[in-house]
Amino acid sequence: MFEIIDELIELLFQENSYQEFIKANQKIEDISNDLLLYQDISNEYYKMKKYEKYVDISEVKSKYIETKQQLEKREEVIEYYKSYHKLNDLLEELTSIIFDGISDELKVERYSL
Repeated sequence: MFEIIDELIELLFQENSYQEFIKANQKIEDISNDLLLYQDISNEYYKMKKYEKYVDISEVKSKYIETKQQLEKREEVIEYYKSYHKLNDLLEELTSIIFDGISDELKVERYSL
């Protein structure tokens, strides 16, 4: 059984969607400074949002929105999310194939809130 799992893992590593994700992940690391800046601004915004009734956070909010929009337009980010979702779809399909029929109680479909 473990041999079959190891073979599946090896085949997954060779899959085009996995390779695209790895490349996109490497490219996203190239913009790590921008991501850290966004994370700092995001943290500041959400921290200040608690006190929105008492203080004006419009400047922090506009900075947050602007930074987020700029980041979402970056080709590296777009490619990362495309490849991430493509790989996730493949993994969901594999999960469904492997675990379907094991139990009526086991849920193999995508989890949603």
